[in-house]
Amino acid sequence: MTAVWLELHTRNACDAAVFYGEVLEWAEHEVSGCCEVSYEEDQVVLRRGGRPVARWNSGPVEAAAARPQLRPRWLVHFRVPDLKAAQAAVVENAGVIVPDAAPWDEGKLRVTVSDPDGGLFTLDQTAPPAT
Repeated sequence: MTAVWLELHTRNACDAAVFYGEVLEWAEHEVSGCCEVSYEEDQVVLRRGGRPVARWNSGPVEAAAARPQLRPRWLVHFRVPDLKAAQAAVVENAGVIVPDAAPWDEGKLRVTVSDPDGGLFTLDQTAPPAT
């Protein structure tokens, strides 16, 4: 399983892009393998070799929100070959399927889940499982 996409949900995506760009040297053009940053409405998109790899989203955040989707957080997307089997494994291993998470996004089947300690991540399936 490979992490294929990173998202940051934060109050101000532009401020976050400046912070992470400086800390991780994404803003340095002299750095080998540098990433391209674009500002698209209230989002910042990070691309590597023209391929989007991360997005910062601006929006309301609450430090102790009842819904984990409203907390400031990084969300990692993992691609899995069989989403139904992966969801079953989450539940079998004391994880939780997060309610109210949209299952469809940009033509991909996905579900947001949490690990036993409440850490959020997303499982993406881009093709139907082999039968």
